[in-house]
Amino acid sequence: VLGLSENKIEPQSNSLDEHEKNNEDNLFDNKHFVILDALTHLTNRVIADLEASNNELKATQNKLTEQANRDYLTNRRYFNEIANDFIALSKRDKKPISVIMLDIDNFKQINDEYGHTVGDEVLKSLALILVNSTRDSDIVSRFGGEEFSILLPLTGVQPAFKLAEKFRLLFKMPGSLAIV
Repeated sequence: VLGLSENKIEPQSNSLDEHEKNNEDNLFDNKHFVILDALTHLTNRVIADLEASNNELKATQNKLTEQANRDYLTNRRYFNEIANDFIALSKRDKKPISVIMLDIDNFKQINDEYGHTVGDEVLKSLALILVNSTRDSDIVSRFGGEEFSILLPLTGVQPAFKLAEKFRLLFKMPGSLAIV
């Protein structure tokens, strides 16, 4: 009697011991197959879960990056990056670009007299006034301590000077930085 085993034709033994041994080998192979199949399924599941978690982390990271870039109290890095891009475009297209730098005089006195919480509120109020008083295309940022910068694409010296003077007069007025 001939049987097929691994695509080779081999004589089959009629021995009962050999038959039992073959059954044990097949059972052993089947157990390994089931275990490997289960491990493969589990591995694929873990990989899918890790990919989903990684995607969630990337989305959260992107959200936090955007939030940090738009937080007017902490975005000097963003301002520098975007300013370099705008300056390059301005040079390439031969279009004007201006920057206004603002500094709150005697800001240390505000912090010393009223505390840092009030000082932070003053900075937030100033940022809000600057954002609401400029175009959507302008970039307002806190540049340091009590310094702010405004990037004005497509704006020449005279219009930038007028805007800077408007801010100087506004902030010079008593009560102009009411906490919003």
